[in-house]
Amino acid sequence: MKKLFLLASMSAALFTSCTKDDTAPMASSSSSKVIPGITAVSPIPSSFLKKILVEEYIGGSYGATPDASNDLRLIQKANPDRVYSVGYHVDDYMETSLSAYMIQSLTSSTPPIPCGSVDRKTINGNIFTDSKSFGAVVMSTITKPSDAGLAIESTMNGLNATIQVHAGFLKTPANTMRLHVFIVEDKVASRHQLFEQVNNFNNTAGSPFFNAGNPIRGYQHNNVLRRALSDPMGEVIPPTLTTAGSVFTKNYGFDTPKKIIGSSKYVIIAFMTDDLTKQIVNVQQAEVGTIKDWN
Repeated sequence: MKKLFLLASMSAALFTSCTKDDTAPMASSSSSKVIPGITAVSPIPSSFLKKILVEEYIGGSYGATPDASNDLRLIQKANPDRVYSVGYHVDDYMETSLSAYMIQSLTSSTPPIPCGSVDRKTINGNIFTDSKSFGAVVMSTITKPSDAGLAIESTMNGLNATIQVHAGFLKTPANTMRLHVFIVEDKVASRHQLFEQVNNFNNTAGSPFFNAGNPIRGYQHNNVLRRALSDPMGEVIPPTLTTAGSVFTKNYGFDTPKKIIGSSKYVIIAFMTDDLTKQIVNVQQAEVGTIKDWN
C-alpha cells in the first residue's frame, strides 16, 4: 500500500498558499454583506431538513477511485441538495496535510483508500467504510428530523472572501456542539498528467469507465478539499448560544488561493458535530459569493 501520509514535492508547490497553515483557523472578519436581491438569511425556521455529508478519501493513483466516486455521485443525484461531499485527496497532486490530519484524528488505524464516512457514523465498529455502504447509511439517516441547521452568507471583494455562517437550534442539544467550515474546489478537470486518474475499470465491460483510458485524462475531481477555515476538528459553539430558538453566527475572512483549474469554483461546506459522539448533526453547502438559506 502506498504511503498514505507522503506529500509529493510537486503537490506541496501547488498548494503552498493553503497548506503551510491549512490546519489552522483563519482570522475572523466582520465585513458587511451586500448581495443584489437578497439582504440576509431568513429567521430560524420551524423545522430543518436533514442534510448529509460524505467525506471521501480518494486519490488519483488509486484505481478504485472512479467507481467509488461514481457511487457517491449516484447517491447525490438521487438526493439533490441533500447529500454533500468533501474529497480528501491522498498521494496525488491535490493532497494537503489535512487528509492525514483528519484520518489520524478520526481513527487509530489506516483505512484502505478509497473509503469514506457518512456523517461520521460508525458502521460495524468503523467510521470509514467503502462506497458500497454509503447508500444504506444515507437512506437510514436522511429521513430523520434535525433540531439544528445552518445557513451561509458570503461575498467576494477581489480575492478576499467574507463568509458568515449561521447555526440555528430548535431544541437545546444534550451535548456541546462544534462548528466546522471548509473550502473545497469543485469540478477540477484537466488533461494535464498531474490530474490523471488511474482506472481499474478500463477493461470492465458495463462499467461507466470502460474504455475511458488508464489513466483517465481529463477526469473530473469533485469538491477537492483546499483548506479549513475553522479548526479542522471544529470550534466549540458556546452552550449559551445553542439553546432552543438561538442562532449562533460566526464570521470568517480569507484570501482565496489560486484555483487549480480556472473553470472550477470555490464552495463552502459548513457543518456541525456533536462533541460527544463526533457525528455530524447537519450540513450546508454554498458557492462562495452567494447566500444559502436554512433549507
